[in-house]
Amino acid sequence: MEERLLVLGASIDFVELVKKSKDRGYYTVVCDGIVGAPAKKFADKYYDVDVRKTDSIINICKKEGITGIIGSYSEVLIENITIIASCLKLKWYLNKDNIEIYREKNVQKKILAELGIDVPRGKKLQEGFGDEELDGFIFPVVIKPLNGYGSRGIFVVDSIEEIRMYFEKVTFRSPTKEIYVEEFCEGHEHNVHAWVCEGEVFILGIADRERNPRKDKSIQELTRIVYPAHDLNCIYSKVNDVLSRFVKYTGQTSGPISMQFFVKKNEVIVNEIAGRFLGYEYGIVNNYSGIDLNDLLLDYIYDDSRIREKIMAIKPSGRIYEAIYFLGKNGLTVKNQSQIELLKTNTFVDEVTMFYKNGEVIDVNNNIKAYFAIIYASSDDRRSLDEFTERVFNDLYVESVEGVNVLKKFYIEKY
Repeated sequence: MEERLLVLGASIDFVELVKKSKDRGYYTVVCDGIVGAPAKKFADKYYDVDVRKTDSIINICKKEGITGIIGSYSEVLIENITIIASCLKLKWYLNKDNIEIYREKNVQKKILAELGIDVPRGKKLQEGFGDEELDGFIFPVVIKPLNGYGSRGIFVVDSIEEIRMYFEKVTFRSPTKEIYVEEFCEGHEHNVHAWVCEGEVFILGIADRERNPRKDKSIQELTRIVYPAHDLNCIYSKVNDVLSRFVKYTGQTSGPISMQFFVKKNEVIVNEIAGRFLGYEYGIVNNYSGIDLNDLLLDYIYDDSRIREKIMAIKPSGRIYEAIYFLGKNGLTVKNQSQIELLKTNTFVDEVTMFYKNGEVIDVNNNIKAYFAIIYASSDDRRSLDEFTERVFNDLYVESVEGVNVLKKFYIEKY
């Protein structure tokens, strides 16, 4: 019997997943509403259908005889795959009856607190809230949609008046006029990728997550991810314990899980736990852990008996791996990217992903081009990698038609 897999999502993260699916001999169908999304050209068949139109995708699955469905990297994708898989009785690791625990920030934070897990103080607010509802909160605070995605609609504000000022912007894409408010955490930020196998959590990697200093009311811009985290040995068991308590509560026995969290005085403070892998980290996690995340996703659907053996064989090489994220200045026209091209020959650099071509205009709201470029690099020691990264941040110049550097300046966190 030919396996027929539907991949929900077609951004650059899904290119390797689609390729691997086809290499395994699966007939691969891709659904995504973004016309021209990169993974579509590698599929056997694709549909330009918005990933949130679950009824349409269910009909496509029936028409195509789909035997499995997969996706990752986005909360919207995970939520809708859960709905589709439940309706069609396809194998999936999350349950539609408790998907809100993964999707709705106020629900998740309440449960984490009940489990004895540290979270920033937070609260759900409705339009027209009273000042007294924020009694005791320490500003600045972060305001965000209850079930947002892609870091959209998130602001850092310094007063109740500013919460009201930005309320409409936060709820612009939300079906309800409600937001989540939480105290801003000043600790070191981290990511963790893990896999749940037979109810047991296996950590694939913990990273430092570095951002530019806070500016204006926008959230800090991601500049760099580094595996392993500088304080890995101090926090490893605590991170595993947090994730283990969470999946025991939700009943997740298989599949990916990730977490963004802060560390303050060696204590873990959870920002968000997600039932997926994080976007734009596929390559760096693979390099660090020695295991292919897309293989795990495909194995889960069609051959999960192989997963435990693969995970138990993980042995990080000891090298330091990083992803450097470059953001462009909105509205500028790209003229010359020769310096980025030249980085491909640098001994530190493993891979370069470029999102724009010469002559294109930078559009920070482009759903396909989240960054201007991403540089993946590695070294045997952290100091030399930090020095290389600082040189790149300080010296890299991409000429625009307007005669200025396309790239925003970046910051390296010091530990």
